[in-house]
Amino acid sequence: MSINGLMKTERPMPRDTRTGGVLEGMILPALDNGGYRYKRQVVIGKRLGGHDHKVDVLVSGESDVEIPISLKWQQTSGTAEQKVPFEILCLAEAVHGSRGKFKKAYLVLGGGRLDSPRLLCERRYPPLSEKL
Repeated sequence: MSINGLMKTERPMPRDTRTGGVLEGMILPALDNGGYRYKRQVVIGKRLGGHDHKVDVLVSGESDVEIPISLKWQQTSGTAEQKVPFEILCLAEAVHGSRGKFKKAYLVLGGGRLDSPRLLCERRYPPLSEKL
C-alpha cells in the first residue's frame, strides 16, 4: 500500500543538515586568507516575524561596519524555494534597520539542489517586461 508515494513500511529520508558545514569549510578559509575578522553564528537582531535572526558569519570591516553573511546549502529537493526568498527579505531588513551598521549583506548559496535566486523568482514572477 502506498501513502504519498511511499510504501507503508518505508520511512522518509531524514534531512541531512550536516552538509551546511561544506559551505563554512569554503567560506571561512577564504575570509582567513583575506585577513578578515569574523564571528560565527551571531544574532544580529530580529527576523521578520519576531524570532532571533542568527547569521552564519558576521564579518568585521573597516570603520566599525559589519557584513552579515548567511550560508544556505540544499543537497536534496526541499524548502529552498521558501527559505532563500525569506532569507533575502530578512537580510534586506537587517541592513535597512541597522542605521548604517550594515552597509550590505551576503547570501551564499550552495548544494546540488539549489537553483539560483533568479531562477526561483522567474518561475513565479516573470520579468516585468513580459507583462507590459
